[in-house]
Amino acid sequence: MLKISNVVAYLKKYNHSKKKSAETLLAQIGEFHLQTAPYNMPYSSQTNTPFSWWKMCTPSPPYLQLLAVKLFSVIPHAASCERVWSICGWMIGKRRTRLLTDNLEAMSKIHSYYIANGKSELPNYSKDRTAEELCVILNDAYLCDEEEDIDEYNEEEMAKFVSGPFTDDNNEQVPSQDLEMLNLLDLNLMFRDESNNSTDKELDSEELNNFIQELDKEDDFDPDLLVQNFNN
Repeated sequence: MLKISNVVAYLKKYNHSKKKSAETLLAQIGEFHLQTAPYNMPYSSQTNTPFSWWKMCTPSPPYLQLLAVKLFSVIPHAASCERVWSICGWMIGKRRTRLLTDNLEAMSKIHSYYIANGKSELPNYSKDRTAEELCVILNDAYLCDEEEDIDEYNEEEMAKFVSGPFTDDNNEQVPSQDLEMLNLLDLNLMFRDESNNSTDKELDSEELNNFIQELDKEDDFDPDLLVQNFNN
């Protein structure tokens, strides 16, 4: 996976600012549209893949290549959809089967919003509670059996429960075991970062950090205005 340090290394190598690198990227997109070298190589769907074709393109600087490789490295998944279905399945049960679709959608949106923005929206809830106490509350809410009769809310019992000591029931610890495959294969070599190259080795971490600070001090530019001027 492409890292920020890889991009910064190229910016440092070619002495490009943020705006200058954006202008170079737009110029390379224009060359790709005109199918000029190195974007005029033949492509065969039987032997090539879009990822391999872009890896063979070597523009200088390789801004468009890095962008294309990053896009083709994105793995499509349905994790967000599965998460929404799980939330909806948690809300609908035997005691709640007549929810309207609009109400269910609104409830799932509110749930997702507060999960993502819990710290900013609920700053006082965990103010007087430790992390262990919050874990107890969350586990109790998650493991609540819908089949059991829910007693009337008792504020004193709830306060006594929340203020009680945290107990860990997971006393049994499964000993960690090394994979037998590690005796045959070096998985670190199989999953190494292919984007690492000599460009990264030329710059140490201190140089990269200093260059990133210099980029942060630059004035921001409007990408839409830059593209509009480029098209004109």
